[in-house]
Amino acid sequence: MKSLQADFFKVMKEGAIQYAAPLPFLDLVCVGTATQTEVEEQVDLMYSLIHQQVDAIVLVPIDSKALVQPVVEAVRKGVPVINIDIRLDTQLLEQAGVEVAFVGPDNFAAAYEVGKLLDKKLRNEDKVAIIEGLNFFLRENWLQQLIFSAHRWLSGALSSLWMYWREK
Repeated sequence: MKSLQADFFKVMKEGAIQYAAPLPFLDLVCVGTATQTEVEEQVDLMYSLIHQQVDAIVLVPIDSKALVQPVVEAVRKGVPVINIDIRLDTQLLEQAGVEVAFVGPDNFAAAYEVGKLLDKKLRNEDKVAIIEGLNFFLRENWLQQLIFSAHRWLSGALSSLWMYWREK
């Protein structure tokens, strides 16, 4: 998982534990980083799980590109990986010749739908600001594409991590 400190992942962990409890054949191991920005730590956790020869890995990647290589190595060693929530970079997976099951939202489609709603509600001279979370760049491109195609002015994009601020 990403951060085991985040409420979302605490609930996810608890649900997994409850599901696994009555299953004597399932030895569930939940691991995660301290924060949702520790990419290298999550990569290290993946390699540790591969080294431990776990039977399967369910992964919520912090970084959709950085986690591809350990996923590729896991799959090549016969460890099935199920990617949830944030899709791993499909081009990198294809280049490696690896298929990974994905369960989660289509962030591009979601952003496009938001853009269509905005298009109905806003006038051409209205300014739009985007405040996003950790999936910032996964959603932003489609939303910006729709905003620009409607000749709107994107006045700013700001991640809730407060790391990125751009005026367009």
